[in-house]
Amino acid sequence: MIESETMKELTIRLAGTAGEGLLTAGDILSKSFFRLGKYVFNYSTYEAEIRGERPSSTQIRVSDEPILSQGDRPDILVAFGGRDVDLNIDELMEGGSLIYDPRPVDPFGDVNTYLPETKRDIRLVPLPTMEMAYRILKRPLTRNMAIVGALAYLLRMQKDVVSRVIGERFKDGGRMNSASNIEALEAGYGYCKDNLKDISFPHLPGSGKVEKRKRRLFLSGNEAVSLGALASGATVFSGYPITPASEIMEFMAKNLKSIGGVSMQMEDEIASLGVVIGASFAGKRAFTATSGPGISLMAELIGYASMAEVPLVIVDVQRGGPSTGMPTKTEQSDLLCSIFGSHGEAPRIVLAPSSAADAFDVINDAFSIAWRYKVPVILLMDQFLSQRREVVEGIDMVLSQIENEPISSEGYTITGLEHTENGQPAYDPDLHRANMERRFKRLEGVSEGFEAVRRYGPEEGDIGVFTWGSSLGVVMEACAETGRAGVCGIRLLNPLPSDSIKKFAMGFKRLCVVEANYTGQMARLLEGVLLREVGRITVCEGRPLKIREVIDATKVL
Repeated sequence: MIESETMKELTIRLAGTAGEGLLTAGDILSKSFFRLGKYVFNYSTYEAEIRGERPSSTQIRVSDEPILSQGDRPDILVAFGGRDVDLNIDELMEGGSLIYDPRPVDPFGDVNTYLPETKRDIRLVPLPTMEMAYRILKRPLTRNMAIVGALAYLLRMQKDVVSRVIGERFKDGGRMNSASNIEALEAGYGYCKDNLKDISFPHLPGSGKVEKRKRRLFLSGNEAVSLGALASGATVFSGYPITPASEIMEFMAKNLKSIGGVSMQMEDEIASLGVVIGASFAGKRAFTATSGPGISLMAELIGYASMAEVPLVIVDVQRGGPSTGMPTKTEQSDLLCSIFGSHGEAPRIVLAPSSAADAFDVINDAFSIAWRYKVPVILLMDQFLSQRREVVEGIDMVLSQIENEPISSEGYTITGLEHTENGQPAYDPDLHRANMERRFKRLEGVSEGFEAVRRYGPEEGDIGVFTWGSSLGVVMEACAETGRAGVCGIRLLNPLPSDSIKKFAMGFKRLCVVEANYTGQMARLLEGVLLREVGRITVCEGRPLKIREVIDATKVL
């Protein structure tokens, strides 16, 4: 039996090369922990190319308590190859465990061909999974499931639960059928049971026990926002595939028809938004999902919808830019574009959820606000939020909905021209000014009935930290650890809730904004509201912020 150290939480990182199946392995481990009653947070990073020796990794954080972020340094590093050790070993926790393959290149070798070089205090765990896949199983593609089996044993997970998750994942058969993958699970589990039974290894209490859970779901942000749209009464989706928003279109394509709705894939983002405008004009709750390049293309029609006073909802899943940029990496750099990206002055609402659970709720707010104020609403997510998976509690598929009525009425003509009350084109200067004032005045009431900001921690002190979107969880953990900073998470990005922002700022000597972009876009906006200097903590590397870098940065501001 393993002599095992009990941990309050564990962070596990699987690192390998694109095409080796490590993302699938991470997904199966995450779902298995979820089935065992744990809180799980899983985030993967990978490059746009499917193959080609590109590094990939997936990080799984597991706990008995709710989790706010992916965590920083792993307690356990599973390296598929020697290069993966080199790229990740410096981030392994002191005293952590490194699981590596002693024969990653030559599975038929009789002696170890690889031994990690390190002077750090870490536990080395050799696991010849390449040999298992080639020599024993004779199925190279099942190596990832042998690793899952090994971890199931070392972490004291209930093997039957993991086996069921594998069976569900590969139930469609083909070359990667469930039987061969479960055989690989058994091989990895059995190897550790026979050869590593005396090793000390960390585990979570109750990892092998299936616990009764509250009503919970294990969702990505994209899945959560899609479910929220359905619960909000959306019946029309129109889109064009674009990473990292495509899963929303795929979800709606699978599920809208069953409730009498329509999902359409159009030739581009412009046509997609055109369909949404037409459906909304006819009284349907319609929306689209895209990323930065799509928002750029939609700018003209966003202005058209503002002028024509047609409600619509756009989900923008931000990615690294500009141009094609880094399609599979995260960034919060579409903020200014979403607020100001238009010819003329076209009012719109911009909202930002901070988690999968929040995305489920905020999409409902987006639909309600759009229809109440007859304006476009942009919901800003990002790759980190949209593709990470986390435990969501309390999902209610019957959300509050307002009545859908056709925008058209007798005598009204939908037009992008300036117009009279009945939609007839008009060029009177006084009318134009009056209409502009009316359109923008609508924005003033948005924060009523909507939680525009959320505050955490002390209400006064040395430093106050603003943030928005997916960065909130990391900031909350960092500030909770220091215990000296208050946090203001902004959910309504346009129009900014100036009164709430000023009230928060009054309690702190210094202010800063934490966000994932290069220029500090939110910091620019807040300085205009507060008329005082606001520090910037930014990351622009295609990755989420880390807890430790937020802590360190607040110390030197």
